[in-house]
Amino acid sequence: MKFKQELLRKTAAVSLVLTLILGIPGVFGDFAHVAADNIGGAIDGTDLTWEIVETMWPWGDAPIIMELQITGAGDMPNFASPEDTPWWEHRDNIDWLRMQQVGMAYIGNNAFRNMGLGNAFTGISITHIGDWAFAGNDFEFISISHRVTHIGVGAFADSNIRSLAGLHARGGSLVSIGDYAFRGNNMRSVTLPESLEHIGAEAFASNT
Repeated sequence: MKFKQELLRKTAAVSLVLTLILGIPGVFGDFAHVAADNIGGAIDGTDLTWEIVETMWPWGDAPIIMELQITGAGDMPNFASPEDTPWWEHRDNIDWLRMQQVGMAYIGNNAFRNMGLGNAFTGISITHIGDWAFAGNDFEFISISHRVTHIGVGAFADSNIRSLAGLHARGGSLVSIGDYAFRGNNMRSVTLPESLEHIGAEAFASNT
């Protein structure tokens, strides 16, 4: 059964529990993996593999989380639509995304769009987030690594984001934010880095 985000909100002690953490490895420590008949396979044209794993929440008597884990090395391809991703048909059984150990610089277009994710952990090597890559999720809070240089069109649109951190960190590298990148969220204010050269049309439109 799909993990209930409201249950996580009630059992978590801090707001960061329901976050997209881009480039902060191990921030929540280790997770215990539960033996299961996991679903997964290769990502065509890459050295990457994916697997859906039952993972125990690391604190207290909390429920099992269904986690999409991506391992291997190399960049993720672009997908013409989210329906073209190999994990799309299993989206209702995925709560979190974990790809911390991947030597990946690029997250492809539409890779995790409309997945209903409440949390995602990615590697510190990420520099480019593709178009609509994380749109249509339920993150509430995100922190983007200072190594990210490009955020694609609609990358985080309509994802219930209330707070955005990391962009203005000292030494930040962000150069471009695409059209509609953060449209349709719930942010009241954003601090942007001096390195930024381009902000696309309606990048922060329809935030309340």
